[in-house]
Amino acid sequence: MMRKNISLFVFILVALSVLSTLGVVDAVAQTTGFSTNSVNLTLNTTEVLPANYYYYYIFSLPNTYPNATFGYYFSVSNTSVSTALMTSTQFKQFNTTGSFSGGYIADQNGTLNFDGLLFTQGVYYLVVYAYQAPAEVEIYLSVKSNIQAENATQYVGEFETIPAHQNTSIPLHYETLGSPFNITVFGISNQTVKYTIWDNSTQTPAFTSPLVTFTNLSIQPLSYNYTLTNLRQGVYTLIIGNPHNSPAYVYFEYRIYPKYVNPYLFRYLLRQSGAPRG
Repeated sequence: MMRKNISLFVFILVALSVLSTLGVVDAVAQTTGFSTNSVNLTLNTTEVLPANYYYYYIFSLPNTYPNATFGYYFSVSNTSVSTALMTSTQFKQFNTTGSFSGGYIADQNGTLNFDGLLFTQGVYYLVVYAYQAPAEVEIYLSVKSNIQAENATQYVGEFETIPAHQNTSIPLHYETLGSPFNITVFGISNQTVKYTIWDNSTQTPAFTSPLVTFTNLSIQPLSYNYTLTNLRQGVYTLIIGNPHNSPAYVYFEYRIYPKYVNPYLFRYLLRQSGAPRG
């Protein structure tokens, strides 16, 4: 059951200034047993925090396989605060030491903090810390379990667990051979990963993202994917890289929008072995 906890504690230790960091989880353990559980959680609150106090919201997420649970948060404040998503272990350490040391799943510092995450089953904490001055903070969190993999001729959605310090390569559908095209790439993960669209013909990247948990997540206007336009005909590969010491659990989806339908592409595809065609 989801419940809300508000807790304000005075820190004896001096708070450290926290910069945005690239967070990882304690472990990745996605359950593959089928479940009828679903999640639809929204937090929308405004809190006034004295200096060196923090607010936390605890929520427990069940197994929702084959659907995936994802969410995003933002905090808007009149002075800089630190906002982070933590696991139980991370929150226990933070609550014991009073040190907001960074390295959390999502960790940001400023007057507008905004990030998203793919969740596995477990208990999580959204923490907002007024580390330098009193702050009035608007806090929003949305968590849902309505992502499920879909596949068709021009789009693909899959879940992948990427081992530590490894890449996963996904050949794009051969519709990219028929005409110039546009493509959107949506991805969300439980720790930061990098997305690359690789042009096999030129052996160069057409696009490389920064390390993110949520592709191109922005608030004004709301955006959540990378969109590339006017890519030339050719063979392409989507590469997802995990630079961390722990496995990454990722949901990715791409959609191809050809400029026109090439009537001769089908004959070409019939001669190919193992071509991804939907």
